[in-house]
Amino acid sequence: MKSNLVINVSKRYVCILVLLLVFSSCSEEEDLFVESQNTSLKSDIFRSGDTSGLSNAVELTGSFYFLTSNTSNETILYTRTSDEVYFFICFDCESFTNEKVIEKKEGKITFLDHAFIFQSDSEKFYFYADNKYHEKMADNFKVDKDKSKTYKGGGIGFQKLNFTDHIHRSEKLSNENIVSSINKFDAFEEIYHSLNISQKSSGCESGGVGSSSCSISDGTNSCSVSCDLGFYACCGGICICVVNEQIEPDPK
Repeated sequence: MKSNLVINVSKRYVCILVLLLVFSSCSEEEDLFVESQNTSLKSDIFRSGDTSGLSNAVELTGSFYFLTSNTSNETILYTRTSDEVYFFICFDCESFTNEKVIEKKEGKITFLDHAFIFQSDSEKFYFYADNKYHEKMADNFKVDKDKSKTYKGGGIGFQKLNFTDHIHRSEKLSNENIVSSINKFDAFEEIYHSLNISQKSSGCESGGVGSSSCSISDGTNSCSVSCDLGFYACCGGICICVVNEQIEPDPK
């Protein structure tokens, strides 16, 4: 009788252990962040037009963190490859939420300087800055934004950080640290500067008042931005759209 009791108790513990292991495995799988692959050479969109006029034409496929904030009015997509960290930003963006939302999505992003397209198996988003450059780009690549959930922004931004010897796989650019900053801050400028990768720029090295777009690149960092009426492009350590006090931003 005692022997049977011991066996039954042992079986219960084994069952509990198996359930815990299965649950743990599922949780790890849900939290898995798959590094993106550069799929630019296979891009149907890039094949349909001429990319020579674009500064940062890129297509990436993998895991993305998708942040929309009603505080900063920004939508930010973050992903990483084995060698680089990427941010794609819609500044002063039309929002599909009235709160801060952070989601992890699997899919593909195609960046076209003045717009970017995010596609998953079940949805498609199109973010764009409504300026003369966007119209030319849309014609060039035969973009039909009516087939997507479309969001107009005051600007479209791109930021890429390359891993170098002194920051390669460091805590600064670890996935955990970046996701922590995304959870803590609402605006891209705050997220970027919280990583302490470069000094804050006091001015525009490229762009400035009167400029609707600009780009900049060095060994570690490259970025570009395209801005709508009512903003000007400013590129330093970071590329952003700044409200032009002399021009009223285009209402959404």
